[in-house]
Amino acid sequence: MQTDVFESGRLFHGSESSFEQFEHQQSYQHGHNNGFGFYMTPDLNRAKTYAENGYIYEVDTSKVSDMRMLDSEKVTLSNDDLADFIDYVNQQQIEDDGYPYLLSDYGYDLDESEFEYTHEYSQQLADSMLENEYDESDVDIINDLNNALGDSELAGKALTKINIGYSLDHSLDQDNPDVVIFDPGNIKITNKQLTQDLLKNMDITHEISR
Repeated sequence: MQTDVFESGRLFHGSESSFEQFEHQQSYQHGHNNGFGFYMTPDLNRAKTYAENGYIYEVDTSKVSDMRMLDSEKVTLSNDDLADFIDYVNQQQIEDDGYPYLLSDYGYDLDESEFEYTHEYSQQLADSMLENEYDESDVDIINDLNNALGDSELAGKALTKINIGYSLDHSLDQDNPDVVIFDPGNIKITNKQLTQDLLKNMDITHEISR
């Protein structure tokens, strides 16, 4: 039986790197079965294997626990969900670069000097993505879009905009999955310890309890 990953209120992240806040990166040292995002675990021992001789981060994910989940096993996204995600990305690209490059990545031939963007473009692309038989889950669809976009920070913010905060990665433990959080703005580090210091503290606690 799967446990509620947010029930304990404690999630951990193991890393060899020292940092004070989570930021998106282009490459990942460890596996990332659910695609882009920050992988957290309720299992401290699992976090230690990722950290090796680095750091264990305990995080506050209270923002995410109240948000919707991106399903890794089936498609639950509606056309409105996906269109709003795409629309947010398009609007940001227009604001930053003057052109919605995501649309051109999916074959829309728009004259940069004359086109007038409307939400209908996002709805059309959303329809097309939902009809793609190769995308078997919400995670597949969003990762396809992120790969075309090449900007996981923007993708994470777009998911936050439609109130989607996380997915579950069951690859290591079906009943105790990792939590993949897409937007670092929804993560707060509450504690940071060197793995060796954490192990020392655990040994001391064990000795006292004997």
